[in-house]
Amino acid sequence: MKKILSFIFLLSVVQVYGQEKLDLGEKAPAINISEWIANVPENKDLDNKFKVLEFWTTWCGPCLGAVPHMNELVKEFGDEILFLSITNESSEKVNRTLKRMEFLSTVVTDQTSYTQQEYGDGKSEYTVLPMTVLIDDKNIIKWIGQPQMLDRDILESLLDGSIEERNAFKNSVEEEYDDVLAFAKKVKRLKDSGMNYYLELKKVENSMNNITMNSSSLYINSNASIKSLFSELLGTYPRFIEVPEEYETQQFEIIYKNKYPSIDFETHFLIDATNRLNLKWEKEEIITEGYQLSIKDKSKLEKTLDDAGNGRSDIFNASINKVTGVNYTSYSLKELTIDLSKTTRYLISYESNDIDKYDFTIETGSIADIKKSLEYYGITIELGDVKSVKNIFTKL
Repeated sequence: MKKILSFIFLLSVVQVYGQEKLDLGEKAPAINISEWIANVPENKDLDNKFKVLEFWTTWCGPCLGAVPHMNELVKEFGDEILFLSITNESSEKVNRTLKRMEFLSTVVTDQTSYTQQEYGDGKSEYTVLPMTVLIDDKNIIKWIGQPQMLDRDILESLLDGSIEERNAFKNSVEEEYDDVLAFAKKVKRLKDSGMNYYLELKKVENSMNNITMNSSSLYINSNASIKSLFSELLGTYPRFIEVPEEYETQQFEIIYKNKYPSIDFETHFLIDATNRLNLKWEKEEIITEGYQLSIKDKSKLEKTLDDAGNGRSDIFNASINKVTGVNYTSYSLKELTIDLSKTTRYLISYESNDIDKYDFTIETGSIADIKKSLEYYGITIELGDVKSVKNIFTKL
C-alpha cells in the first residue's frame, strides 16, 4: 500500500536515529502540560501511574486516523492506565477538532514544546508523528511505536511487568522506509544548501512511498505523474489536464527549488517543467457534469488559526486498513474542491473568488460522506453542469 508522508514527518524519521532522550529501560523525560483540555482526571499527578503518552497534532491525518483504535484501548484499560494525547497547539485549535472527533483519552497541550523536544531530539519542537510511548508506574520507558502498533497484549504486559522493551517504530522504519529515508536526506541536503535553482524530473517506478512538500521556494514529490503535477500548479482538476500518452502512467521524482523566481512560483515552475519536457500548452473551454459547491451558512466557517502555510494529510484507519478522509489545514474553498476532486474523483467546483483560508476534516468514503462533512461547515454541493477549461499539453 502506498503511504503519503509529509516532509516534516520524514525529517522526524531521520531524527529518530539521533534521538538521545528516549532510552528504553531508562527514566522518562518530564511531561510538561500547559493546559488540560478534555477528559481531565480528578488527580492530575502523573507520578506512580502507568501512562500511554501519545503525540499528535490537529493537522496530522494519521494521528486522527488512529483515534478510533486508541478509543477502544481507553475503554478497556482506562481505569488502570492514564492515556495522554499531547499536542503543542492552542486549546482553541484543539477544541475545533474535538467538536468533529471524539477523543476518550485525556487531551492536553504543551505550548512551550518542552515535552515535544524532550521526547524528540532535544532540540526540535517536532517529534515523530504519530508516536506513542509507554511508561510504567516507576516512570521507566518500556515501549515506543506508532499508535496502530499498540494492542491489548502489549498493554496487559505493561501492567503485569512482563513487557518486552522495544522501539517498535524504529524497527518499522528500518524495515519499510530505507528508500524514503534516502530520499528525505537527499532533499534535506538540497534544502539546506546555498543553491538557488534546481529542477529534476526523473522517471521512477510506481513503488516508492509518496513524499510531498510544497513551500514558497521548494517543491518535492517522490512519485507523481505529470498530469497530477500540472493539475496542482494550475489549480485545476486532473480530468481537465491532457498530456502525451507516454506520460499518462509514467511516474516522476520531482524536485524543484527556485529561491528567486521572476514571477510567481507555480507559474515559473510550470513553464520550466513544460520546457524541460518539450511540451506545448493550449486551452479549451468545456462544460461537464459535476457538483457545484455553495455556502449556505458562512457563520459555520471558521478561518484557519494556522498562518504557517497550507497542508493536507490523509486520515488512515489502521484497524480497517483504509483511508477514511482528509484533514486540510489553511485551505481556501477553491483549493479544497480541487483536492477533493483529485482525491475522490468526484468533480466538485467552486466559482467564487473567496480567498479566505479555513481548516476542514472531510470524510471521503462516498459522495454522501462528503456532503455530510461539508454540511458541518455550512456548505452544500449540488449536481449540475460545471464550466471549466481543459489544458492540453502536446509534444513540440
